[in-house]
Amino acid sequence: MANNFWRGRAVFITGATGLVGGWLTKHLLEHGAPITALVRDWVPASEFVHQGLADRVNIVRGGLANPHLLERALGEYEIEVVFHLAILAKMGSKLKPEIQNQASNEIRHQYLSAERPHRIELASYLHSWRRLRENHRVV
Repeated sequence: MANNFWRGRAVFITGATGLVGGWLTKHLLEHGAPITALVRDWVPASEFVHQGLADRVNIVRGGLANPHLLERALGEYEIEVVFHLAILAKMGSKLKPEIQNQASNEIRHQYLSAERPHRIELASYLHSWRRLRENHRVV
């Protein structure tokens, strides 16, 4: 029996040009999900570009620091599921972890609390590379 859970379910991905985001985008497209990706930087060597995924998704150009852009994208594309994979600061950054955590929490709150005619059913986010390493023993 085929799994049709993702077929037609509008998905918004931040960090789609990253390693995890590229593979997630590819997987969800294979399962019929219409994808909208927030793309801050164009990364030609990424899985997202290399596999031609950019040609198969809606692209919203911009960054996490623009709440109006995020709100517009969520509403315009009638997003049902959010995968927040973008990491706010690069590894080795001097940005304090508590500042990164606060910013990530504010972004997550924005996905879940905004007034919109449709409800976001699922919001998942990669809190930080450090947290990923700690929780999954990534080396």
